Amino acid sequence: MNGYNFTHTVRAALADARVQASRLHHEYVGTEHILLALCGTEGGLAREVLLACGIDPTAVVDLIEETVKKGKQSGEVTDLPYTSRAKKVLELSMTEARELHHEYVGTEHVLMGLIRERKGIAAQVLADQGLKEDRAREVIRNLTGGGEPMRVETMRVLDAVVPPAPRPARSLADRPWHEFPVRLRLVMAMAHGCAGELGLEEVAPVHVAIALLEHGHGAGNAALHTLRFDRAAALGALSKAAEEAVSPGIPSDMRVSEGLKNVLRCADDVQAAFGARHAGTQHLLIALLETAPDVAAVFAERGVTAAVLRKEVRQNTG
Repeated sequence: MNGYNFTHTVRAALADARVQASRLHHEYVGTEHILLALCGTEGGLAREVLLACGIDPTAVVDLIEETVKKGKQSGEVTDLPYTSRAKKVLELSMTEARELHHEYVGTEHVLMGLIRERKGIAAQVLADQGLKEDRAREVIRNLTGGGEPMRVETMRVLDAVVPPAPRPARSLADRPWHEFPVRLRLVMAMAHGCAGELGLEEVAPVHVAIALLEHGHGAGNAALHTLRFDRAAALGALSKAAEEAVSPGIPSDMRVSEGLKNVLRCADDVQAAFGARHAGTQHLLIALLETAPDVAAVFAERGVTAAVLRKEVRQNTG
């Protein structure tokens, strides 16, 4: 890498890119999968750059999903090869870092690599959203210190490695869902729908576990992918457990179970232990394994415990 260091957040994003490719049944990792990962990566600057340029990452994801057709590859595949355009993006990312006098490659540089590649699906989607190369670079300079030389040690303050944080003043369990971070808000909405389809009156931890795995994005799923976790088998087992709790009728008002409230309180503690600015899917998943015995049993049968997941997340986020 010519002396440049990929940050832990970039490594997590690249792992998530493989998850996205597998989810779409593709036999390769292309620029579109990298962009999907960047739009969902918690802790990187790429999302901040998009937002500062007036671009909604969710809209980018939606446009990619509309543009790219699912492939015919069956099952989850690991070690998918990068396309030539994806490889070019990583080369351009290092070039961008060097030109900005940064001694690391962060998600913001990968975003610039996608723009500078110009011909891939990601570049086309970003152009359709109105993202200009000069404007994106200007935002990056502002976010990273005006273009002054920045060392890896400095970047670690910005990119996923921060001092230990206190437990959040207001627990996730006490917040309305619309105040959750975007990715957790989506997962919780999916869990709500899962419970509702089963005619249940409460959203339980098992519904959140199902929703998180079906969502397929975020640092939590990226860690599971690296661990070669059998997502399909786990979903089958969790769905069976959820169906056993079905009650008749469609509830008019969905409640959060006490068990799920305990999971959310635990997620606060996990977030604080990792020193993270915001709660993410990785914190929620660890909390599920530490607090919900039925979910933990399904994961343990497939070789993933809370301790194993904590270690993997630590490696991905520093």
